[in-house]
Amino acid sequence: MKRLILIVITAANLLCASGQENISVFNLLDNGGRISSSEVMNSTLQYLNDKNILTTYTISPFISGTWIQYESIDPIVVTGFSLVSSGKASNDPKSFKLFSSNDGSNWIQQSSVLGTTYTNRFESKVIKTNISNPYQAYKFYKLVFNQAQSDSLSISEFQLLGFQGKFESNLINDGGELSAQYTDGIQNLVDKTTNKYVVSNASTFWIQYESVSPVVLDSYRLTGTTSLNSASNPKSWELYGSENGSDWNILDTQRNKNFFNVDFNTQAYKLNTLMTDDNWGQYADLAQQTLQREYWNKNNENYYIHRNTPVNYGFNYWWMAHTLDVLIDGYNRTSDETYKIKINNLYLGVLKKNGNTLNNDFFDDMEWMGLALLRANDVMPVEWGAMNHVIELWNWIKSGWTTTNNGGITWDKNRPTKNACSNGPAMILAARLYQKTNDVSYLNWAMKIHDWMALYLVDPVTGMVWDSYSDHTPGMVFTYNMGTWMGGCFELYMITGEKKYLQEALNAADLVVDPLQKFSSPLGILFNNEGDGDGGLFKGIFMRYLSQMILRGSLDEPFNQRYIDYFIDNGRSLWNTATLIQGSTFKNTWIERPTDKGCDLSVHLSGTMLFELLDELKRYGEIPEADTNVKAYKFYKMTVLANNGAKDTEISEMQLLTKSVSGVKTVMSNNKLRINCQNSNLIIKSTTNEECDYTILDLNGKLINKGTVASFSTNEVTLPRLGIYLIQIHSKSCNYSQKIIAKGGN
Repeated sequence: MKRLILIVITAANLLCASGQENISVFNLLDNGGRISSSEVMNSTLQYLNDKNILTTYTISPFISGTWIQYESIDPIVVTGFSLVSSGKASNDPKSFKLFSSNDGSNWIQQSSVLGTTYTNRFESKVIKTNISNPYQAYKFYKLVFNQAQSDSLSISEFQLLGFQGKFESNLINDGGELSAQYTDGIQNLVDKTTNKYVVSNASTFWIQYESVSPVVLDSYRLTGTTSLNSASNPKSWELYGSENGSDWNILDTQRNKNFFNVDFNTQAYKLNTLMTDDNWGQYADLAQQTLQREYWNKNNENYYIHRNTPVNYGFNYWWMAHTLDVLIDGYNRTSDETYKIKINNLYLGVLKKNGNTLNNDFFDDMEWMGLALLRANDVMPVEWGAMNHVIELWNWIKSGWTTTNNGGITWDKNRPTKNACSNGPAMILAARLYQKTNDVSYLNWAMKIHDWMALYLVDPVTGMVWDSYSDHTPGMVFTYNMGTWMGGCFELYMITGEKKYLQEALNAADLVVDPLQKFSSPLGILFNNEGDGDGGLFKGIFMRYLSQMILRGSLDEPFNQRYIDYFIDNGRSLWNTATLIQGSTFKNTWIERPTDKGCDLSVHLSGTMLFELLDELKRYGEIPEADTNVKAYKFYKMTVLANNGAKDTEISEMQLLTKSVSGVKTVMSNNKLRINCQNSNLIIKSTTNEECDYTILDLNGKLINKGTVASFSTNEVTLPRLGIYLIQIHSKSCNYSQKIIAKGGN
């Protein structure tokens, strides 16, 4: 009789994934196999593991004992699982149990959760199981729901966490050379056990594999460490390929990844997946809805308030300029006429709150309003004469240029300081006015401002933009000023064609994008530590002008792709890890999830800008679909950039998996099997004293069957239908792929 083991979940077992992604790109449900439910006709079962937090598996009416079951192709070790709440608190699960089995009939209880509640919508609760050392693998897992919060039950996502009972064959085991920056214990990475590769006192390092001959990678997998040492899991890394071991091409970047704080969780990353799959427009829509719902002043004053909760009704002139920009972004994306109404209402509100004029004591504030109205002129030029307002604003702005400090536009009418914030945007505005009017006086102004900034505000050694003529301290270098200097230089390059302006723009961009510089965290995300308030807008400003360099098509491919990748990394980090999905409010760091919906308007505008700009890049074809003609490389290198904060980094297993579609080249051709297909019956016969693993896929890469043929033995597999399949063979001495044609007749 099997011993039933009961775990009642306590705070130590129940974990909330709040600082990183709630939904992983991979969990054990993605290994093939079959998901079923006691609700046989429930069409929402497809949403249970679709990687979309906004779709929901729903049972209504809920009946105690309702279950979800997963039958894996091979036994798997589930050390934990995750349930993500839906958008409706009354439908949350309350009590449930997880069972495991190897035959689908005799079940062992592995965990029990009683009376749990979710704090937030779309929150992930990670539950550890009782499966621990020794780690037992099972073929079947069943989640039984005993209670819901009401008579309906909804789940956004279900994830099984852990590792394969038998690790897949690995390119690294195929006779090449494995090396690393730190070599102690390096073989633990490929020993197909839970032994760990531990890098002491380091969170950055590299691991390299030199294959016997060039090979195409389809995907790779990393298995983390124990939950006790979860801070040692890798968090950010890059994968490279090379033909010669010297010249490297980046194949994949992962930022702010989550191993979900369970023992030995495997994460898989498929190369060359579609980069266009992210629904940036949907994310932008949600953020625009939040802008209107949370920040629009409901007292008929026609402006957007300083903070949603606790409510601060403060009016900020220059924030309203960027709000106009965001509303224009929304109109350009949707062509929805209601955005024009919002733009007009805000314009009227700004006039009213500012004393029926657009004149302001701060020159930089007027510059931002001029830039926003210049864009508004393209959307609604007739309604309120936006262009006339822009020219009026420019005439006020240029009066701020004085001979103090040898030139430059003053920041504030009441203070004579000359700052980057009042000159960078003015350079952009003057350049764009020239492009609109062909009046050379505007171009002369843009070039004069540029020359003054280059001489007095740009560090000649580092290229960093100082805050002001009199303040060159490193702590006063901001993404705001880097972005406007970059944007102004690029405008001048587009007008004149002079390469010096382009080089200055690229230097400024790289100083921010480079993860080794001050503006990026080791995660490769724009982490400027500039806070809330005015600083909350700085990131959005930089990203807006970076997007202009991409959209206007004047960059060489290496720069263009690097900046696009940077945009995507930041967008995914913001959505997956730093957005409170219920309400769509953001954390200013873009790498941590907010604990409540309270957020300054400035921070919300920056996040909304990022999603709008990403959708614009996608609309104009700047975010490419993945290249399916993947290149074969002899060398592969993974560079770990950060872990979760521990002094040591730990990885249990690293797997490089070869390409799983037709056209795969043989790495080591040494056929140890005889393969014969009769109708839909596949016969696999071993002719050596070596056991061989095999994997059968259809031509779309879908897993059909996996198994092992013992030495001098025969396996028979029934294929689901006639057609063409791919079989991959892996053993100690060979690794190859071949097509199988299952057809009728003799």
